[in-house]
Amino acid sequence: MRDALRRGFDRAERAFDTVFGPACNPLAHLGPLGWLMFWVVAGSGIYLFIFFDTGVTDAYASVAWLTEDHWFHAGLARSLHRYASDLMVLVMLVHLVREFARDRYRGRRWFSWVTGVPVIWFVYISGITGYWLVWDSLAQHVAIVSTELLDWLGIFGEPIARNFLAPADLSSRFFTLMVFLHIAIPLLLLLMIWIHVQRIAAARTAPPRPLMGVTLAALVVVSFALPAVSQAPADLATMPQRVGIDWLILPLYPVIDAVPAGAVWAGVALLTLVMIGLPLMPPRREAPAAQVFLDHCNGCGRCVEDCPYAAIDLVPRTDGARFPLEAAVRADRCVACGICMGACPSSTPFRRSRDLVTGIDLPSLPLHTLREHVLTAGIEPQPRPRVMVLACGHGAAAAPAAGRVMMPCVAMAPPSMIDFILSRGHADGVVMAGCAERECQHRLGIAWTRARFAHERDPYLRARVPRDRLLTIWAGPTERARLEREIEAFRARLSVAASVATPAPGGAPDSSGGGRMTAARLAAGFAASVALMALVALFSAWPLHRPIPEGSGVIKLSISHAADRSSGCRDLTAAELARLPPNMRQIRVCERRRPAVHIEMDIDGRPVLRETATPGGIAGDGPSRLYRRLALPEGTHVVALRLREGTRTDGFDNVAEHSIALRAGQSVAIDFRPAAGGFVLR
Repeated sequence: MRDALRRGFDRAERAFDTVFGPACNPLAHLGPLGWLMFWVVAGSGIYLFIFFDTGVTDAYASVAWLTEDHWFHAGLARSLHRYASDLMVLVMLVHLVREFARDRYRGRRWFSWVTGVPVIWFVYISGITGYWLVWDSLAQHVAIVSTELLDWLGIFGEPIARNFLAPADLSSRFFTLMVFLHIAIPLLLLLMIWIHVQRIAAARTAPPRPLMGVTLAALVVVSFALPAVSQAPADLATMPQRVGIDWLILPLYPVIDAVPAGAVWAGVALLTLVMIGLPLMPPRREAPAAQVFLDHCNGCGRCVEDCPYAAIDLVPRTDGARFPLEAAVRADRCVACGICMGACPSSTPFRRSRDLVTGIDLPSLPLHTLREHVLTAGIEPQPRPRVMVLACGHGAAAAPAAGRVMMPCVAMAPPSMIDFILSRGHADGVVMAGCAERECQHRLGIAWTRARFAHERDPYLRARVPRDRLLTIWAGPTERARLEREIEAFRARLSVAASVATPAPGGAPDSSGGGRMTAARLAAGFAASVALMALVALFSAWPLHRPIPEGSGVIKLSISHAADRSSGCRDLTAAELARLPPNMRQIRVCERRRPAVHIEMDIDGRPVLRETATPGGIAGDGPSRLYRRLALPEGTHVVALRLREGTRTDGFDNVAEHSIALRAGQSVAIDFRPAAGGFVLR
């Protein structure tokens, strides 16, 4: 499955390469795009807070005012806030699947995956609390469903859903609390994202400027063309018949409407555990971490600078050598990509020592073994001119072939290896075949290889190496046909060359042709981005969701009742009173725990509820609580209610019967208030 997904992504990314160019391919910059969307959401949210009023009626009115009267700035900010939130969810989910497909979640890369799981839930919770603040019909539905789901856990002293029982129950203080949560949760999200990238060196937190400009421009255009608007105002005396669900942020709510709360929580918990445990299903067999050999290490720090995973540090010298520092590998972070070996100045195959050892080496593929593979490939039969391919194990050249040397990453091969191959006659030409140009499997292998060949990063490719005998090909796993064509074309160029010239130092010939964002690509990328943003805007409110069946209304039953505990009272004897301190003597004492409350409910003569509510509190001295929401077809319904305190099985302490003419979309609340005679309609 992972291999099929990776090939699917590679084909999709090739299509995006055509539109955006490899350097600005959005699928290769999902993490930076997520960061960008976070800052757009944060900035627009801060601006919206200037115009927002917290209150039962003020919230909806203030949002409508900024959307309609100030559409050109505040209304734009609202649309940016919503669509950037949706886009952040989208890039986050695609990023998750892509990392799974590229097998970058197991082994020593588990940390970023596991710390990314809470990021997902923080993003969703941030979006959910934001929808509450609008206080339209969608916000009402989200609030009621969310609080009912939370109340199932039984961790709150008072059911939160009681705040939405009837219009008179909702307080403006609740909106103040939601504003606080909508600010606090994104701050926690920012902290989790920061933790998420801690084991990644030079983590990219911003996409390339052309891609950033195209994305922001498309967001603005769609925000003006398809502005985010509120739905009908919330009314707790009614139940929304249809709501426009945001299918990117709120996809769980239709499921909650159809599935018991316990099953929903079980599914969420199971999904979370599976995602956290995915790096162990099965665990990845990692190659041994890189090793440092102090006899050949002068503490130059090149391996530290080139490591993509912050797995190498410079520490004080331990062997008494005259150099002040030495390299130290963090084995729990090293993924054995070999880039550090390619960066080490002592990694040269020209050395004639019996045991070719470098300052930092891979136990699974040390430099002397790599040289042996090169020597073996040099004598393998192949057409002339002979071409040796130094191949990345994650790209199109991963399949074994004559004259091919496999490595974890092409940046593992020091530039001196190319000089060694050509100057010693082991091949007539060298091809560096790496990952797809848009993104290296090990993040920085392509960038470092190019910089070394262009004399921009140590170790340099020597000027004496003829550049026309060297070719770099960046191709993904589904581009093997192109790879073979490029190699054959390179072989043909070598065969017709009359002589081998040595041009001025510079980069090696590159089959990619560059990945810059040209004017044509800018236009195509902008058009594609606008189309994507329009789809995001569409699915932020369509298709409509029906919370209850058509032509139905809702009856809510809510009980919060502290049962009388006088049945558990008794008078103390004179001896018991005498043993108590004078200030604690009382004739009558009662058990602290209250009796349970048994509730029955019949509708039109049919039993729909038989439940015993236990008292709340650690000591069982709190009120017994129960909340139920029932959807019924419109029409007149006879609701019979009975309540009994204590453990007896016969008789009831309170009985009531109500005839309710229920209209479609109406919400009727039944509360239990002993002072008002028991069960009352709200």
